[in-house]
Amino acid sequence: MLALAAPILSSHARAAAGSVLYLCFSGFCHQIPERSLFLYGFPLAVCHRCFGFYLGLFLGSLRGIPFRRPLQNGYRTFVFIAGTLCLLDGLLPLAGLWRSTGFSRMATGLLLGYVISSIVVRGVSERLREFRPRSLAIGPLQRKGNLV
Repeated sequence: MLALAAPILSSHARAAAGSVLYLCFSGFCHQIPERSLFLYGFPLAVCHRCFGFYLGLFLGSLRGIPFRRPLQNGYRTFVFIAGTLCLLDGLLPLAGLWRSTGFSRMATGLLLGYVISSIVVRGVSERLREFRPRSLAIGPLQRKGNLV
């Protein structure tokens, strides 16, 4: 949402706040305007691919775990495929073998973000299942019958 907030703030006389967001995202994204979506006449704080990646992370976290049964190779295969597609979409234009478009950049970023989000959601849910908070007691805590 912060990537969307930068152009919105910039267009509504909050240029300083928008500039701070653009600066924060500049460490993660090249922010080339020709490779970015525009909102209210200003480019988003990230390019097509980065926006797709962040959108994929968000949508994947809402969706939850897409595969209920663990797969033999886990999620590595899906990450490998999504990462390879994203990498090819970025490198093949340099070799003149492919013409990357805004749609292809956003689609490969979206796929990679979604797959990674599914792994993160699964890991967090497994961690939360293992987590057992200690019971809270009023008064002195006891361990094996001794006062702590």
